[in-house]
Amino acid sequence: MTVVRLSEQVRQVESGRPAGSGQPAERVSPAESGSPADGGQAAECMRMSENGRAVRDERKFGVLVMSHGSRDPEWVRLIDEAVAGMEVPAGTPVESSFLELVEGRLIQDGIDRLEEQGVTDIIAIPLFVCSGSNHVAEILQALGLPPIGTAGREDRPGIGMTAGPVLLSAEPALLPAEPALTPDDPLPPFRLTARVHGCAPLDDCPEMEDILSSEAMSLSEAPGREMVLLVGHGNGKPGMHRLWIRMLGSLAGRVRERCGFAAADYATLLPDELASKMSAWEQARPELRKIVLPLFLSEGYFTKQAIPSRLKGFSYVYDGRALLPHPLVSGWLTRQAALFLRQTESANESAKENDA
Repeated sequence: MTVVRLSEQVRQVESGRPAGSGQPAERVSPAESGSPADGGQAAECMRMSENGRAVRDERKFGVLVMSHGSRDPEWVRLIDEAVAGMEVPAGTPVESSFLELVEGRLIQDGIDRLEEQGVTDIIAIPLFVCSGSNHVAEILQALGLPPIGTAGREDRPGIGMTAGPVLLSAEPALLPAEPALTPDDPLPPFRLTARVHGCAPLDDCPEMEDILSSEAMSLSEAPGREMVLLVGHGNGKPGMHRLWIRMLGSLAGRVRERCGFAAADYATLLPDELASKMSAWEQARPELRKIVLPLFLSEGYFTKQAIPSRLKGFSYVYDGRALLPHPLVSGWLTRQAALFLRQTESANESAKENDA
């Protein structure tokens, strides 16, 4: 089955050139291909039947949230609670899945469960901090989605990748506009028959700004005499690391401006620059009280050991609190799915008007 826009189908029928004839066809975006606004309810999309007539197919949307995974049951519980806090249309299946370490709940398991429920379109949401994660690149490629850095990205989080056996072509990824970044050790392709619609990770989304600003102010005494230092994981690959720098720099500047701090900066653990950044600020602005904020999904080794060990001997304020269990993470998940569903609602209405 080949999905094309109704306007293109009409032109093809009028010209005597049927869809799938081998002639060039227009690019199809998620909105233009007739994705539904109501998620779990049956929706319609247009296709060409063998006799060249436009007919409708029913489609059902589901949500696949993908995170790294851990052997720690508490880590998994926090992820599951965030996913359970999503607000989606009634009847929309939602699966919380993991890249590794959680037996029976890997990404392929989540795909299988959604397809067993009749899902034809999967909204895939990577619950990772940054697009600069190697794991994000691996997952996107295994889903058949465009690599990180695909040209044409708009500078905002949201929906921008679509792939699947019934699409003519994939849309540009809404990910940072660097040269395409692909994993060195790719995952084998996931087994799926559904169309996949991909989202960007958290990156510098508004919810991240809200969470970090709230946390910074909870530790602050006098913002005008303080600075904030954001700490992220980072990446040893220059291209991937640029994505971390862009995200951290954006968030640091926005938190400083929003909360009125005297200064703000960022550091990564890979490459390891936290101690050198803190030392530089101690020398340049010794009078400022330093507030250190970690950018990690949940508390663990990096927040409890890696960061404190690198800051031995420095004077700073730090409570090690991670993004979860903040409810805004659930809000972000909801918004990611809703962005796609709302985007397609207007397209469906337009298609119905054109049909009438």
